[in-house]
Amino acid sequence: MKKLGLILLFLLGWLSNARATHIVGGEFELVHLTGSSYQLTMNLYFDAINGSAGAKDPNATVFIFRKSDNVFMESHMLNKLAAEPFVAYTNPECASNATSLSTQILKYRKTISLPATTYNSADGYYVIWQRCCRNNTITNIQSSGAAGQVFYMEFPPVTKNGLAFINSSPTLFPPLSDYACVNEDFSFSFAGSDPDGDSLVYSMITPLNGYSSALDPAPNTPDPAPYSNVSWAGGYSATNALNSQPNPLSIHPVTGLLTVRPTSLGLFVFSILCQEYRNGVYIGQVRRDYQLLVKDCLPNNSPSVQIKNPATGGFYTNGDTIEIKATDSHCFSFSVKDMPLGSDVSQSMKIKATPVNFVASQYPFSLTATSGTTTQTKDSITTSICFGPCSFTTQTDSLFKIDITATDDGCSIPKSTTLRLVFKIEPTPNTAPTLKLQTSGNAVRTNRRDTVHVTAGQAFSANIRGTDTENDYLVLRSNIVKWNSTNGTLSLPTRNLRKDSVASTFSLQTNCAASADSPFIFDFILSDSSCVAIHNDTLTLVVIVKEKPNDQPTLLVNNMTNKNVSVTVIAGQTQTISLTGTDPNGTNILTLSYLEAADLILKNNIAFTPISATQPVSANIIWAPACNYKGDTLFTIPFVVTDDGCPTPKADTTWITFHVLYTPNTAPSVQIDYVRVNDAISISNSVSAIPTQKVTIGLSGIDRERDNLTIRGWIDDSTSFDALGATLTQNGSQSGQLTATLEWPITCALVRDNPYQIRFELVDNGCPNLSVMDSSVFVTVKDSADRDFTHYNVTTPNGDTKNDVFRLPDLPPDNCINQFVSVEIYNRWGKRVFRDTKRDFAWNAKPVPAGTYFYAIKYTNKSYRGWVDVLP
Repeated sequence: MKKLGLILLFLLGWLSNARATHIVGGEFELVHLTGSSYQLTMNLYFDAINGSAGAKDPNATVFIFRKSDNVFMESHMLNKLAAEPFVAYTNPECASNATSLSTQILKYRKTISLPATTYNSADGYYVIWQRCCRNNTITNIQSSGAAGQVFYMEFPPVTKNGLAFINSSPTLFPPLSDYACVNEDFSFSFAGSDPDGDSLVYSMITPLNGYSSALDPAPNTPDPAPYSNVSWAGGYSATNALNSQPNPLSIHPVTGLLTVRPTSLGLFVFSILCQEYRNGVYIGQVRRDYQLLVKDCLPNNSPSVQIKNPATGGFYTNGDTIEIKATDSHCFSFSVKDMPLGSDVSQSMKIKATPVNFVASQYPFSLTATSGTTTQTKDSITTSICFGPCSFTTQTDSLFKIDITATDDGCSIPKSTTLRLVFKIEPTPNTAPTLKLQTSGNAVRTNRRDTVHVTAGQAFSANIRGTDTENDYLVLRSNIVKWNSTNGTLSLPTRNLRKDSVASTFSLQTNCAASADSPFIFDFILSDSSCVAIHNDTLTLVVIVKEKPNDQPTLLVNNMTNKNVSVTVIAGQTQTISLTGTDPNGTNILTLSYLEAADLILKNNIAFTPISATQPVSANIIWAPACNYKGDTLFTIPFVVTDDGCPTPKADTTWITFHVLYTPNTAPSVQIDYVRVNDAISISNSVSAIPTQKVTIGLSGIDRERDNLTIRGWIDDSTSFDALGATLTQNGSQSGQLTATLEWPITCALVRDNPYQIRFELVDNGCPNLSVMDSSVFVTVKDSADRDFTHYNVTTPNGDTKNDVFRLPDLPPDNCINQFVSVEIYNRWGKRVFRDTKRDFAWNAKPVPAGTYFYAIKYTNKSYRGWVDVLP
C-alpha cells in the first residue's frame, strides 16, 4: 500500500505540471512564401503570472484535415521560437496597476508544403492544435482549470478551376493586454489586416474545449471536427461573455472594435471569429480565444479647458464670442487642468484643435503645444492657438468655431473634455506696392510710361526695384509689348519673389537692324502677395533706336598701308608679317581674316588665326616652309579687316604675294680614319676578330657649307649598335667638322660564319634637304682554334727545386666552345691521387710512391690524356 500511494502522488504531480493552467488564448497564421511553400505559425498567449515555466512546450504537433469529409491529411511538428516577448499595454502608465495581468507570446513555426496535387478540395481544409488547460481563475466558464482549448483555422485549396489560388491568412489584431475597470466604458481595436486585400468580418463565438483534458492535456492523435465548446458558467454565453450594461461585450463586424462596460469583477474568457471573403465568397477563417481582466480602479476625472479672451484678458465661457481687431494678437492662450489621483504621480495629456465650421487649409492656424504632463504639484498645461496674418483675407460677419479637446491617459480608459471656441477676426488692410526704374547715371524714373533713346548696335540696361509699405511678399514680372529677336538680344528681369522689396535688371543689346523696327515697348508689373487683396503697379518702358554712322576701317601690313605687298620667304627659315586693323569710329568690333584663301593657308601650313576685338586689332602671319617644301613657290592671299558698323559693315583689303626661295646645299663627306683590333691597326676596311678582342673604328667628316653634322650608323641592315654591345661616340658637330669613334667588344655571342657590315651615315642640317654620305667596315668574328700542348712526363719531388712539382703550363687557351674544367691524376690501379680545377695547377708527388701515373685534362667539349713518371 505504501508503494501504491507513492505512485499515485507521483502521477498527481505529473498531471498537475502537464496540464498547467497557463493558456490565455491564441491563433494560427498561414503565409504564402513561394510556389507550394507556406509558413505556418501558431501564436500561444501564455499567462506569465499563473503559468509555470515547465508548461512552455518546446514544440507543438498540429493536424490538418480536409473539411468536406474530415479526412486526416498530415501532421507537422512546430518548434518554439527562442523569443518570448511580453504583450504590451495600450497605455503603459496603466501597466503598474496590472499586477495580476502579464502575458507572453510563444510562437511555434515551421515551413510546410501544400502541393496543388493534394490540396485541391473545393471546400478547403482546417488545421488544429489541442491543449489543456486554461487559466484556473477564469470567472465565466465552468472548471476553467481543467478546460481545454482548440486552436482552429480554415484555409482554401491552393488551386481553383485549374489555376493557382494564392492566399495568406489574415494577420490578426494585436493581442489585448489592457484591463478594464468596473462600471467604466472600455474599448479595444481588434482590427486585423489581410495581405491579399481580402475582406474580413468579425463576430463573437463560444470558445472550443475539444478533446484535451486534465488526464490527456496534449492529445497527440488526429482528432477531426466537430469539437466541443467550453461550458459557460451560469448566466454567461457567447453573446453575454461578461456582465455589462447597457450593452453586452460585442465586436463591430467591420471595424473589429471591441466595446463593453463591465459591471462585475473577474477574469473573463471570450473568442473572436475572423472570417475571410474574396469577391464576396467565403474562403477561410481564424479564431482567437482571449481573456479580459476587470478590476476595481481609482476614478479618473475628466480634464478642464480654460481660454483667455485676448481682447478683454478675462476667461472665455461657453456662449461667448471673441472679437479680434486687425492690430490685436491673433493668438488664444488657454490652459488644460487635470490632477492625478491616488498613487499616480503624473498624467500625460494630449491636446488638439478641430475646426467646426471652416477648413484649416483655408484658415490656417497652429497649436503651440499638443501634449504635456500634469502632476499633483503642477496640475495644468499652458498652450496657444495662433492664426497667421493671412488666415483671414476678407471682411466677413461670419463667426468661426473651433473645438479644443484635452485627453488624459487615465486608467483604464482615458477621459477627455471639449470646449467650443467662437470668435471673429478683422482682416488686415493692404496698399499697393511701388515700382521704380533706374538707368545709367543713377537717374530714377518714376513715370508710369518712360522713353529712352539708344544708338543702333549699343547696349542699354536699367535696374528695376519694387517696394511695399506692409512688407508683403512681392512678385516682379515682365511683359514684351513690341520686340523681335532679329533686333538683338534681350535679358528680361527674372521672376522674383521676396519679402518687402525686389530688385532685378533689364538689359538690351541692339543690332544694326534695330533702328528700322524701332520703337520697342516693355511692361514691368509688380504684384504684392497680401492675403487680403492683390495690388499691382505697372511701368512701361519705350526704347527708341537711332541709326549709327560708320566709316571704313584701315588694314596695315608691317605698319604700312600698301594694298599689294610682296614677301620673300626662304625655305627652312621663319617669316613673320604683322597685320593691324584700325577704325576711325573707335567703337566698332574689327575682325582680321582672309578672303577665299583657306585652301592656301591650310595646304602651306601658314599660321594665322582670325581675331575680333575693338581697335586696334592685331595678328601675325607666321610661315616657316620646310627645307623640303614642295608646294607653290608664288601665290597671293587677300587679307581683310571688317567692322561691324551699322547699318552696313565696311572693310579694307590688302593682297600679300608670297615668293619662296631655296639656299644651295652639297652633301658632306665621311671617311674611315683607322680600324683597330685590340692594338693592331688594319690598313683595310675588312678585319677579323675573335672573342675577348675589341674592334675600334675611327671616323671623320666635313661639310663644305659648314652645316652642323650628325653621325649615325647600324650593323648589317638595321641592327643598332647598342643591340650588339657597340658604342658610337661623336666629338664635335658644328662648323662643318666632326670626329667619331666606334668601340665594339667581341664576345662569343657574336661568332658567326659571314662578316658583319658596319655602316656609317653622316647627316647635315642643310636646306632644302638633308644630304648624307655613308661608309662601311666589314668585321669577321671567328672563334679561336684549339691547339696541342707540350706533354711534360717526369717529376722528382726530392726538394732540389728542379721538377719538384708537376705542371702543364702550355695548356690550350679557352675559347667559345672549349673551356678548361679540371685535371685528375690516377695511379696504375685507377685510384685518383690528385684533382684541381685551376689551369695553373701544381702537383707535389712527394706523398705518393715512385712510379708511373696517368693524368686526364678535361675541357667542356674535349679531353687530353697522358702519363708522368714520379722519380726519387
